[in-house]
Amino acid sequence: PCFSHCLNLAVEKACSIAEVCKVIARCRRLVTHFHHSSKDTYILKQKQTDLHVKEQNVIQDVTTRWNSSYYMIARVVEQQQPLCAALLEVKRADLFPSDNEFIAMDVYLDVMKPLVTITEAISAQKWVTISTLRPLLHKLLKSHLIEESIDTSLAKKMKSEMNNNLSSRYTDNLLHLLSNAAFLHSRLKNLPFLSPIEVNELHDLIRQEAVQIAKSNQLAVGEIEIETDSAAVMPPTKKAK
Repeated sequence: PCFSHCLNLAVEKACSIAEVCKVIARCRRLVTHFHHSSKDTYILKQKQTDLHVKEQNVIQDVTTRWNSSYYMIARVVEQQQPLCAALLEVKRADLFPSDNEFIAMDVYLDVMKPLVTITEAISAQKWVTISTLRPLLHKLLKSHLIEESIDTSLAKKMKSEMNNNLSSRYTDNLLHLLSNAAFLHSRLKNLPFLSPIEVNELHDLIRQEAVQIAKSNQLAVGEIEIETDSAAVMPPTKKAK
């Protein structure tokens, strides 16, 4: 399966959580308002200047690109003060997120940041080699998406949804294939992302596969030699008169 597509499906599961849906919808309404009002956008820029906040436009997300929602929320959090001041002035405070929603946004950004980094890294490569996928999966499934005691309930829900979804798409056989590819990569052949036991098991499996391939090649060579010898001893056919 396509890694980027699988990652996208996992993120969609996390974004289907009610609290996440709510903050995305809230930010979307807020951003849409400013995109449709040049007057209010001008007031926002004034507030940014007054509050000595970097002048930046709000970002509209695109439904087909999940990381655009990340950037939209990040910009709303970054511009929290001038947005609040501008909305109060234009009497649209109803659009401003609540304190609990801002807390949920912070959690969302914290959980999603590693996935955004991975997505950008993959997108930046002209050719994504299969050998890099196993380390990325390991980092996600065994580190970034593992619940921690300090996590909020929302963070735990998001991590659990994404971890379960990704894990279900990568079977043991597929993980073995990806590990083989990583082993053949000059920089990853030590398999630092696997435990010593897993490394030994993988080495044993690779040896077994190598032996099987060698035997298959020997049989194939033997068959070619037999066919060649048979052709050499066969008398030439007589031409018909």
